[in-house]
Amino acid sequence: MWPPEPLRLVATSPDRAAIFFAGRGVLSRAMGSAWSLVDVEGLDAKTLEFQSEAPTGSDPAMLLPDPERSRVLVSNFETNTLSAFDASGRTLTYTVTPGPLGMLKLPGDRLLSLNYYSNAVSLVDLKRGAVESVGLEFGGRKYVNPTHAALSPDGKLAYIVSSGTEGNLLVFDLGQKRVVRVIPIDGLSYDVVTVPR
Repeated sequence: MWPPEPLRLVATSPDRAAIFFAGRGVLSRAMGSAWSLVDVEGLDAKTLEFQSEAPTGSDPAMLLPDPERSRVLVSNFETNTLSAFDASGRTLTYTVTPGPLGMLKLPGDRLLSLNYYSNAVSLVDLKRGAVESVGLEFGGRKYVNPTHAALSPDGKLAYIVSSGTEGNLLVFDLGQKRVVRVIPIDGLSYDVVTVPR
């Protein structure tokens, strides 16, 4: 399809001084055409003037602000990476298991990556760069296609959507690094939020 989708993902810097967006373009191949991310761009939030540009992995799925480091994170679905961009365009990359889709900021300089194709999550230490991946299993059963997650109010649990045809909400204990409960939900569910009482 031409013209390519001009804007896919948007986030603002924590100080609201910059806007980041990811545009998409067409990459031609001998066997046809495929979509590929062109870049992540930083704009001044007041003037919308260009500040920076940096390439990222293909098929970005989510932008997530990282206020403690004044940057944004992008999950790159096809390249199994998470990219971190600051306002100057500097990039840091974390490698996770296949299919990173959603991301969830956790207490203590950590991030949870929901890895759709690997049926796993990756716990990323944003300070040290260490990545630990954990399969989604409970009671001898494997759960598939995690898409997004929400954090419990006390920061100890992540509620993970397992979006297979038999949908499930997985309660993941962040300290124990394992699923501790499974709640059936509609199949092919996609996202979850926590709402204060």
